[in-house]
Amino acid sequence: MLVIGAGPAGCIAASIVHQKGLQVRVVEKAKFPRFVIGESLLPRVMDHLQETGLLPDVEKGGFQKKFGARFFMEDKSCDFNFSDQFTKGWTWTWQVPRADFDNLLAQGVAKKGIPVDFETSVTAIQFQDDETSLTTVQDAAGRTHQIHARYVIDASGYGRVIPNLLGLNKPSNFDSRFALFGRARLPSPRTGRRHRILEELQNARSKKQKLIYQHTREKVQRIFKRCP
Repeated sequence: MLVIGAGPAGCIAASIVHQKGLQVRVVEKAKFPRFVIGESLLPRVMDHLQETGLLPDVEKGGFQKKFGARFFMEDKSCDFNFSDQFTKGWTWTWQVPRADFDNLLAQGVAKKGIPVDFETSVTAIQFQDDETSLTTVQDAAGRTHQIHARYVIDASGYGRVIPNLLGLNKPSNFDSRFALFGRARLPSPRTGRRHRILEELQNARSKKQKLIYQHTREKVQRIFKRCP
């Protein structure tokens, strides 16, 4: 089994396959740790970490525990407490820096004896008549070799490795999306002083994006004015 991508999806998939007694290998184009957005976990994730035996590896990160979430819209807010459940389950999760979180998962996978090849990109893939696959990969030094696998799991996320290689991409009916990534420093509990909000505009390539960013920035400022 070949797994493309060593992010959370790839690590979870590789661990499950390994538990079933199958041989599995992971290839990842980046070098870990690497920056990526997506740091807000949900309690359901904890079940997968526990099922695959990766929970102890993540615990070593000492991440901030999260017991719920608050959402704002204009002058309204709504709280969600993870302990308010209809079925039994985890009542908390973590807020994680993804670079560290993903790196711990990949290290946990490697400790299971699963090969994880970093800085290795998939350049071609062929499916044979017997439904096996032959995947060509290239390492950081430019060397190429082929991996024969019975099955392939594409866990590359927005990288969309197999759709890109096989021409399976189709235009989306949704509007183009982008992310605004920022940091905020809350008032110090000891001094009560309010620190200014630090925000960073990433990849604002169009006037429309800049207008959306300005609107978002104003909303963030209004939210923090209501912080105690």
